[in-house]
Amino acid sequence: MSDEGPKTKDEETKRKGWSFVMINGFFWPTPHVGSGQYLHGLLPALADLAPDDRRMLAVMGEVEGVAPGWAEVVRWRPPVQARGVTADLAKTWFEQAVFPRLAQSATLAHVPYFAPPLRPTVPTVVTVHDLIPLVLPQYRGSPLARLYFRLVTLALPRAAHVITDSEYSRREILTRFHLPPDRVTTIHLAAAERFRPASATDQAAVRARYGLPDGFILYLAGFDVRKDVQTLLRAYAELQRQGVDIPLVCAGGLPRDSVVTPDPRRQAAELGLNSVLFPGWIRSEDQPALLSAATVFCFPSRYEGFGLPPLEAMACGTPTIVADATSLPEVVGDAALMHPPGDWRALADALRRLLTDADLRADLRERGLARARQFSWRRVAAETHAIYQRASLIHR
Repeated sequence: MSDEGPKTKDEETKRKGWSFVMINGFFWPTPHVGSGQYLHGLLPALADLAPDDRRMLAVMGEVEGVAPGWAEVVRWRPPVQARGVTADLAKTWFEQAVFPRLAQSATLAHVPYFAPPLRPTVPTVVTVHDLIPLVLPQYRGSPLARLYFRLVTLALPRAAHVITDSEYSRREILTRFHLPPDRVTTIHLAAAERFRPASATDQAAVRARYGLPDGFILYLAGFDVRKDVQTLLRAYAELQRQGVDIPLVCAGGLPRDSVVTPDPRRQAAELGLNSVLFPGWIRSEDQPALLSAATVFCFPSRYEGFGLPPLEAMACGTPTIVADATSLPEVVGDAALMHPPGDWRALADALRRLLTDADLRADLRERGLARARQFSWRRVAAETHAIYQRASLIHR
């Protein structure tokens, strides 16, 4: 009797024993936000690590930039054009109904952000980058947003396994959700490979492109209230009062002024700082050269689930200062200066110390480069793949 072999790709997957992972790709089109960065780092690294595994990326609408070897793409389009509240409802429907249905033939599913399905159809791994909406009240938004976070909070204990970016976030998750410790694993993130020291030519080009001087203090990130740019501006005002003369560059997309996203230009004007430079959005391909061109990188954020910006700065060889808050000490180790969160006087002291001590800057440059090399997307992929195997075996 002849064996005709498997009739479908799913049967072939099972016959060869490959892992078939369905990945929620909702944030693939937005690589500039945290969940999108995570996907763009993880997916190609998984493909390099396990080329025989089958990966399918479920997306809402059209996407570009998924290499054939990384994953197959399955698209779901809302039945009507979604905007505003209907866009939020479409996203929730995609996460809670469409994605679990698409995943039901897979070995397991991976939701790479805090949106676990309430009724998973296969063992589901969820990456929770942080608990910002649950921990910081001002981020809970509208009643509809609060209802959404209530839903995903109820769903998280049903995940087969939870990945998070730092030991700090892991402790928060264990405390809030009372999950067994062996179901929550820390996997540190990494800077993208493009973050490395840029040549003098590239630095000069990026300074010319954005109209920047030769030396400057740099902040490069978002402007929501937890980033605490206000503390940096106050520290800079103190430096100017003391006669330290170096420009401050606050780079990133400028927000609409609100309680959650204060406009840093207004904050600077209120402090009498008329010379702070706001170049706006920085193209991703320009960020390494901009970081390399900075004399000092400063990141005063009060709350981070991980904190990629200081790691990216250190990977570019830029001496770095961060707030001694949440996950940031875990990320920078002994390779950066730290100040108490919200303490602008201490931050001013740290900036002055670093700006006036060339030996300290050189030491932090080398420490930062060495520290950044300890983090890689290859390692993220290997540790994530191990969680996939563990979750699929335990929950079969």
